[in-house]
Amino acid sequence: MDIKKFDYLLSKMEKDTLETLEHSERTAVLCYATGKELELESKELEIVYLAGLLHELGKLELPMKLKLRDEFVDLDKIYPYFTTTILNNYQEFESLKEIVMQHQENYDGSGYPCGLHGDEINILAVILRIADFYDAKRIQGSTHDETTKILRENSDIMFPRKIITPFIKSIIKNELQFEYDKNE
Repeated sequence: MDIKKFDYLLSKMEKDTLETLEHSERTAVLCYATGKELELESKELEIVYLAGLLHELGKLELPMKLKLRDEFVDLDKIYPYFTTTILNNYQEFESLKEIVMQHQENYDGSGYPCGLHGDEINILAVILRIADFYDAKRIQGSTHDETTKILRENSDIMFPRKIITPFIKSIIKNELQFEYDKNE
């Protein structure tokens, strides 16, 4: 993998917003720890880590609403397309595109952008979905306990139960509480 290209993308994120970069870094660590807990192979660990780092590229320099024809479109619903478009410019990131595209899909099919459900969703995208959700909730002020309760309540709705338990174990085992825990 060309480290210069990877560094360029990360520096672009840092330039746009440090908060996005910090969220992506925490998400990547949570993905990697969960993958270790699930005993993924080293190549899969690398892929899910990189997907965690780069999953929000499509949000950079874009307004959160975009007017298409006479309708406003919420970019939160379609930014995975933008991220995939950016990744298309880098052959080294081919393995990340499906994961990034699917990381907002819900286990019951209610997610976006494709409405996939169950085993149609790549397992690495599921890991990224859970890690991204967890970190976003923590950023919004939810405690670890509140956030894991939401994860459990949404078992087999948003997230498959078989991944939630290893995810929570990986946080506890690796003491991944990050800076947002200072207020707890």
